[in-house]
Amino acid sequence: MCVSNNAIEMQTYRMSEEIRVHSIYIPVAAIFSGGRRVNFGDDSKSPDGYIIKVVLQDHEGNEYEVEPVENGLRFAKGEINYKDYQRVQKSDNRKAIVLFTGTAGSLFITGWAILQLFG
Repeated sequence: MCVSNNAIEMQTYRMSEEIRVHSIYIPVAAIFSGGRRVNFGDDSKSPDGYIIKVVLQDHEGNEYEVEPVENGLRFAKGEINYKDYQRVQKSDNRKAIVLFTGTAGSLFITGWAILQLFG
């Protein structure tokens, strides 16, 4: 199964728009995959790539960088605080790594077993 880059870009764009619209914080900027930061309201052309983080600012001037994912939206809405957002993101990243490693390992073992059986 192959996912086009355009689908990923559209998903991150949609989620970043959700964050901008529903945020209790002030949306300040977007950080793109190339590392370039573009402030919202800047009339310059947006860079190539997709949005990897949305920068939000509270009323005290503190800035928070959130990924355009469901947990980022939950933080932007005020459902969780920033520490909880970071903790949940770390946990989700760990789960993804374990799942990928387990899947790759099981495919390797299955391939080895087939070679032993028919080799």
